[in-house]
Amino acid sequence: MNMIAGAEDYDRLFLGVEIGDVHDGILYVFVKCPKIAAELEAKYSLQFAIAAAPILQRDIQFANVLPKMRSGRSSGRVTPPGGK
Repeated sequence: MNMIAGAEDYDRLFLGVEIGDVHDGILYVFVKCPKIAAELEAKYSLQFAIAAAPILQRDIQFANVLPKMRSGRSSGRVTPPGGK
């Protein structure tokens, strides 16, 4: 992803990215704030899917990039529909 995004964007956008689960062909990716989530999804959703599919050995159509939620005792993770 560094080669695709370039060093400056990579350092700004990808720090702290967490790859979540795959559900119904959607890769869930978690980042630190809504602004970064929106930019990553707009620019790199397809690239996340292409890079992750062979690693996870799953059919991935696109990535849904979401901000990590911070509240109470929550782990900060969003569970995809039907997820555990």
